[in-house]
Amino acid sequence: MSDDASGRIASLLLSLACGIGQAGPDGVEIRVANEDLAAGANVTPFTVSRVLSTWQREGILKKGRGSLLLQKPELLMDSK
Repeated sequence: MSDDASGRIASLLLSLACGIGQAGPDGVEIRVANEDLAAGANVTPFTVSRVLSTWQREGILKKGRGSLLLQKPELLMDSK
């Protein structure tokens, strides 16, 4: 638990991508809600939303309703 909030969210997303993610031509789709990510990373849903919005602006992922599309999962490693 020594990682900061974005590091914990990044670790959780990478784990989910390997476990339940569906690989496609544009990236890895993960069907997960912000509240689930918040619970798994021990942060607030607001923090998850803020971090995901930052990563979306950086082109790492795309947010959808109830799902995320990881386009550049390798860049999440820099967030850890």
